[in-house]
Amino acid sequence: MSEHPGESAEPEPESQQGEAPPVPRSGGSSTPQHGREVSSGQAIVRYTTLRIVLFVVVLAVTYVVGLRGLLLLVLALLASGLLSAVLLRRQREAVAAAVEARRLRPGTTGDDDRVAPDPGDD
Repeated sequence: MSEHPGESAEPEPESQQGEAPPVPRSGGSSTPQHGREVSSGQAIVRYTTLRIVLFVVVLAVTYVVGLRGLLLLVLALLASGLLSAVLLRRQREAVAAAVEARRLRPGTTGDDDRVAPDPGDD
């Protein structure tokens, strides 16, 4: 026991101090999301679908407000882009993790992303 009341003799483990323990990242072509495995293709399709839905919703709202023509499209693109940066952060990170896991998968060198130099450019 400690000399001062209210102090415990044992230090608290780090996980009880309000910090979440680090989540280990798994290798392979899938990334965990909410307790289930999501392939890179599924993550990309989900993110793209949500971006399109968000654009259509913003487009509809701006149309109801009374905007038409080019201003309608430009404002809807800008607003949906800004909103997706905030609202779809988790999905965007899942896509990035899935693509990175696919790139680092055994059997791939990672060099296939580069363009081969032209032999005549020497």
